[in-house]
Amino acid sequence: MPNYREEFFLYTTGWSDPVAAIGANIVQQISISEDAVFKAYYLTLHIRQGAPGAEAIVLNFAGTIMIEDSSLGKTLMNVPIPCDAIVANGQNVYNFAPPRLFNGNSTIIITTVPPVADITAACIVLHGSKLLPMGVGM
Repeated sequence: MPNYREEFFLYTTGWSDPVAAIGANIVQQISISEDAVFKAYYLTLHIRQGAPGAEAIVLNFAGTIMIEDSSLGKTLMNVPIPCDAIVANGQNVYNFAPPRLFNGNSTIIITTVPPVADITAACIVLHGSKLLPMGVGM
């Protein structure tokens, strides 16, 4: 029997500020709370494209996402993400195999490199579980 329990949890970057320059990278951060290790199972990405106020959700992204973990001091992922894997309505996800573990009190830096110039904003969600010691929050 494990000495922890898993509690479903989501971390999100929220929508980024509009990009400062055409084709600029979108850099966002997620702060993992200090109470537990976070076990990420999958990631969803939402991208806006077009003029502010008239944006559309992008169905064809095919950009690159880089994920860095401050507690480990290394890059965990820097690969092209297939557009049909994670964009649009969030029903499709990018699976982490195996799941990624993020230490409590760490900062996850997520850089989205858009392949086209008119990407205006991004929102990334990490889906997973907090690994809580037995007896905490019960």
